[in-house]
Amino acid sequence: MRRIFPVPPGIAKQVKDYFPEQFKTVGQDFLCRIYFGKEQSASTAPKQFFNANNFPLYPDRVRRLGFSVDALARSMGKILGRMVHNGGLDPRDVEFVMGASDNDPLGAPDLFVIDFNQVTPHKGSMEQVARSLIINDPYFPKPHMNGYAAFKDGWLTAARGEQLEDDADKMFKILEAQWGWDSK
Repeated sequence: MRRIFPVPPGIAKQVKDYFPEQFKTVGQDFLCRIYFGKEQSASTAPKQFFNANNFPLYPDRVRRLGFSVDALARSMGKILGRMVHNGGLDPRDVEFVMGASDNDPLGAPDLFVIDFNQVTPHKGSMEQVARSLIINDPYFPKPHMNGYAAFKDGWLTAARGEQLEDDADKMFKILEAQWGWDSK
């Protein structure tokens, strides 16, 4: 287990400048939670649900902070692909957060996976894995959303590394059918 350091000071300053009212009474340290399954404008985010200790990053906020949605989505896909195809795990209920890199806690951000309390072996069931991604609805991009192609590419890259691309293709077909999108 590793400690996740708060977002680096430069990013923290950008986020605080972006939402100054919400950060008046909150300490400096926080993480950013990645929510790529929702397209929510920062200006329409409901203030009563704001939690500055876990600042939500939707695709529009990621772009506004100068990060690439595709780069983050691709990394998410690779990590989940490794969990599923290398580790044999169903990633049910995992979440991604951005914090500071272990190697550079004051400068470079890094992506971390948290909340493993519902992770179980998938025993080869790509249906189970697809259901878990659907249940994790707000966290991962859907086929019609920004970042989905990169997310899928990252996942397939991880599956190719384990020579399990057919399993990954099967899982994406199930997932895309559930989300009402045909990948032909």
